[in-house]
Amino acid sequence: MITIKSFTFIKIFAALLLFNLSHGACSFSWESSKFRPFKNVTAKGCLMFSEKIADLKLSNGEILPVTADFLSSSQTSSHYLGYKWFFNITDSVPVKNEANQYAVILSNGEKIILGVLDPVKKIYGNDSWKLSERGSRIDVAGSCGVSLSFQKGKIQKYKTSSGLSVNFMYEDGRLSSINEDGKPLASFAYGENSMTVSTPQNGNSPVKIYFENITGGGRIVKAVERGTETTSFEYGFEKNRPFTAKCIYPGGSFSEYEFDGKSGTVRKERSHSAGHTRTYSYHELPDGISRRGSNGDEDLWQSKNGITKEKINGGPTVTKYKIMSGNAIGKVRKEIVEYPDGQSSTTIFSYDDRGNIFMEIRDGKIVKSVKYDYGKNTAEYFDGSNNFICRKEFDGKRRVILYENAKMQKFKVSYLENGEFKIYYSNERNKNAKFASAGKNGGELLKQLNH
Repeated sequence: MITIKSFTFIKIFAALLLFNLSHGACSFSWESSKFRPFKNVTAKGCLMFSEKIADLKLSNGEILPVTADFLSSSQTSSHYLGYKWFFNITDSVPVKNEANQYAVILSNGEKIILGVLDPVKKIYGNDSWKLSERGSRIDVAGSCGVSLSFQKGKIQKYKTSSGLSVNFMYEDGRLSSINEDGKPLASFAYGENSMTVSTPQNGNSPVKIYFENITGGGRIVKAVERGTETTSFEYGFEKNRPFTAKCIYPGGSFSEYEFDGKSGTVRKERSHSAGHTRTYSYHELPDGISRRGSNGDEDLWQSKNGITKEKINGGPTVTKYKIMSGNAIGKVRKEIVEYPDGQSSTTIFSYDDRGNIFMEIRDGKIVKSVKYDYGKNTAEYFDGSNNFICRKEFDGKRRVILYENAKMQKFKVSYLENGEFKIYYSNERNKNAKFASAGKNGGELLKQLNH
């Protein structure tokens, strides 16, 4: 049993709309924020546990992720998952604020404001998104073709930019199933202290989420069970003391955090892998976070105006200067690495008009160049002496499907459903392709081929 004594428990969950509504472009993603300067710690210093519940594959290959996320800075309660948790596909609803604008709260806690465009017709928006209010119905449409419909605070339909319709069905006020134009994608069942998400069409076992009650009302996620593997959570919410949250992974390893009850910023961390305690400090958030381990190691992450600096586990200090506009926006143009022994190196990255890197220069010398054939969807890589390194062929999603190197080694990749893949290998002596590797959602060999 968990007790909350420090503030009144908020039972009504205040709208978490987990797609990115940017002002400059119709950018859309159901994913929660993946970037973490440190494991489970956001750029604002808050604790965030993310649990992937399922990937719903649409008929055109698009993936609709189902995620559950704990965010320490949240002061609200998800209708489905409880205190400080949010469920991206159900807790998604824009909310009107006191200024008569619609506020959209993203999964990372950021807010996007949709201002009044036409007060008579009740239309709100920005350069890329429009929201229309019609009684208890709200429709949101993006310039990229994406649209969402809500009824009485519940999402009813999501239309992709390619025109597919994803429908959300309810029974007794709770989500019961999701379908694509009638084709089942997922079903939901509820117990007294559990919720089960089933996606049999993906060939996956049901995922079961367990809850425990909180004194004063409400509940919180206790465990997420996937087949024989279980991730469990423990919490401490007591008056006049820092809050705590602990994630225990399958196999017994854990990460435990102490954080401020009001701001949610992490103060201390203790993990099974580190074997010692780390203490966090902050420098004009979200511009800087540092942490010092009880073993003396100090880690650092800073970010401001496109410049990031980080130092992890006593290693070198790496400063990256990012491109702030154009087709290569967000990519690194310069990287300076400062090693503990006082030495350093500087790398310059050059990009073509499509935003793809074509040259890498380190300390004044070319170390790598790339030649693209966009008609054939291929790229050839060369070292600083213009010697051939490898050739890659990509699919429409920029994933490597064929890799050939100077040693006449060849790898062919087949991407299957649900993130699964198979890799076949051949060389000059054995030209018949042999099975080399398989897996799901990555794998070291696949990462190397796509690097």
